[in-house]
Amino acid sequence: MSINDFEALKDFEMSRSNRSDIQNPGEKYAGITDFMFKFATRVSATFKVRWTDIKDLEDVNGNVNKAAYVRDKGVKINVKVMADNYYQSLREMYFTCEENDTLFHELSERTFTNMMTDFSKVSGRNVTPHSLKVGAVTRLYDLTHNIMDCQ
Repeated sequence: MSINDFEALKDFEMSRSNRSDIQNPGEKYAGITDFMFKFATRVSATFKVRWTDIKDLEDVNGNVNKAAYVRDKGVKINVKVMADNYYQSLREMYFTCEENDTLFHELSERTFTNMMTDFSKVSGRNVTPHSLKVGAVTRLYDLTHNIMDCQ
């Protein structure tokens, strides 16, 4: 998935608002797309991340950022480091009141996948949730030209 496809998908999701019981559903689904593209997570893992899975992480220089500990394929845990301002934007958009909730608990994995199917039909491109993971890794390689950064 190219960066242009990624942006077009987010725009498509923003234009969709098929759930009246959720405030800003298009914006929230586009936020999931953004999360998956930034952190190269699988859709199944993304919808299981809980607020309690995000913890402070101090680097070697003493700087503190947030890190999401994402359970992927059984017991494998991937650490996804995020800037504090990105974490705060997630809290503002998705947090309702329970620390043990999943980040995207208001939203449906099936609806998210269906939106991607609809986008594929409209755009003429075969876009799946896995396209976000592949696109993120490709983008990282394009920026760094270091295959080790992509693992």
